[in-house]
Amino acid sequence: MDEHPAKISLSLADQLACDRTALANERTLLAYLRTSFAFAASGVALLRFVNLETPMQYLAIALCITGAWLLIIGFVRYASFGRRLRALATQTRES
Repeated sequence: MDEHPAKISLSLADQLACDRTALANERTLLAYLRTSFAFAASGVALLRFVNLETPMQYLAIALCITGAWLLIIGFVRYASFGRRLRALATQTRES
């Protein structure tokens, strides 16, 4: 059995659509970064200005952890989608 998928030739419009998709992937990564930094900065500010013995410290820690998770998720999604786009581009160039 042939393990390689069928090779596809894309038109110029389809190639430009792939380029727009790659740029959208970068914009999505930047949105994840912006959101994660906002969460982390809010958590740090809350830790800085709130007495550490109050229950608000748990909210501040949760905000920092959420910011870190958003950063990780953003990079994982960006890399995953980028690999799929590169695989499609490689597949179409070989045909």
